[in-house]
Amino acid sequence: HINNNTGILVRNFITVPFDFMQRILMPFISVISEMLVIIIILITMLFYQPMVLVFLLLFIFPFIYVYYRFNKMRLSQLSVKRDTQGKKYYTQSFQDMNFFREIVLFKRFEYFKHNYYKKLSEMVKNIRSLNMINDVSLKRIELVGVFGIFSIFIASFVLHKTGDLTEILVFFVIALSRIIPSLNKTIAFINTIKSTEYAYRYLDSLPKDISIDLPSRIEQKATKSLSLNKKIEIRDLSFKYPTATKPTFDKINFQIKKGETVGIVGPSGSGKT
Repeated sequence: HINNNTGILVRNFITVPFDFMQRILMPFISVISEMLVIIIILITMLFYQPMVLVFLLLFIFPFIYVYYRFNKMRLSQLSVKRDTQGKKYYTQSFQDMNFFREIVLFKRFEYFKHNYYKKLSEMVKNIRSLNMINDVSLKRIELVGVFGIFSIFIASFVLHKTGDLTEILVFFVIALSRIIPSLNKTIAFINTIKSTEYAYRYLDSLPKDISIDLPSRIEQKATKSLSLNKKIEIRDLSFKYPTATKPTFDKINFQIKKGETVGIVGPSGSGKT
C-alpha cells in the first residue's frame, strides 16, 4: 500500500473509506432492516393465509435466486472496473494538478483534458451500468408479481373455485404491495454492495500492524563543498523504498553538463525525487 502511486494513495485514503461506509456498511444495515420487514410479513401470512405464502414462495423467491446468480459475476466485474478506473482517475488528476503550470506553459492543456475526461467518462459508464441493473431488477420483480396475480386469476376459472381463489388473490395483491417495495430496496442494496466489494477487499488486505522505522532525528554531518564547474555525473545509482520488494531503479548512469536544462519525467512514485 505504501509503495503505490501517490494518486492511488490519495484515492485509497479518500474514496475507499467513503465507499465502504456509504456503499457497503449503510446498505448492509438497510438490507437487514428490509429483511426483517419481509420476514414479519411472511410469518403473518403463514398464520393468517398460508396459501398466499405458498404463491409468494412459488413466484417471487425462485426468480430472485436465479436473478442474483445471473448478475453475480457481472456485479463482481463492475467492482473490479470501479477499482481500476478509480486508480487511473486519481492518478491522472493528481499528476495534472501537480504539473498544471507546465501543462499550460507548453500548451498541452487539450491533451491532458482529453485524458482526464476519458477516465472520468469510464467511471460514469460504470455507475450507469449499476443503475441500469438496479432499474431492470425493479421492473422484473414487478413483472413477476403481475404474472403471479394473472396465474391465480386463471387458476380460479380453470378449477372453478372463484370464491376461494378470489380471497387468496386479494391477500396476494396486498402482500405484494408490501413485499415488492422491500424486495426492490433489498436487491438494489445488495447490487450496490456487490459492485463495491473492492473496498472491502482493500481494507481487509491492510496489514494489521503497520510499522515503519524512521530515524528519530536527522544526523547533521560535515560535508565537503562540491565543485559544480563542469557537470554533475551519476554513476551506478540504485534506490529502493524501505518496504518495496524490488528497486525503483538499479545502477543508472547519466550526466548533466553545466548550462544544460534537463527534465526528469515519469509517473508519480517512479523515483524522480
